[in-house]
Amino acid sequence: MSKELIITISPLGEVTIEACGFIGTECTQVTQQIELALGGGEIKRDPKPEYYATPTVGTESKLTF
Repeated sequence: MSKELIITISPLGEVTIEACGFIGTECTQVTQQIELALGGGEIKRDPKPEYYATPTVGTESKLTF
């Protein structure tokens, strides 16, 4: 799955950042700089189920000769 950020600005100036395709806390690391650039005000987070998932590093392979 590809990773993307969807940033929406309402007519009232409210900003919503949706992180798609990220696993675990990776999404907060990616959005942190954007949040700071927006002024670092009050931040409300609504974690998706992927936030609670454990990232996998790789898969194990066995070679037989």
